[in-house]
Amino acid sequence: MNLNMAQSLVSDHIRESRQQATAARRAGAVRHAVRKAGALTARRSHRLAQGA
Repeated sequence: MNLNMAQSLVSDHIRESRQQATAARRAGAVRHAVRKAGALTARRSHRLAQGA
């Protein structure tokens, strides 16, 4: 394997790793938003049930 091919493979690996990290962050942000929205809804319905 020549040097250029090795560098290309390393560059590809780094790019893919960054893309996976970005996708993981986005997925985490979506899960956090869903949990936060669910918690807000639960609190609102709890207040309504208490008559507040």
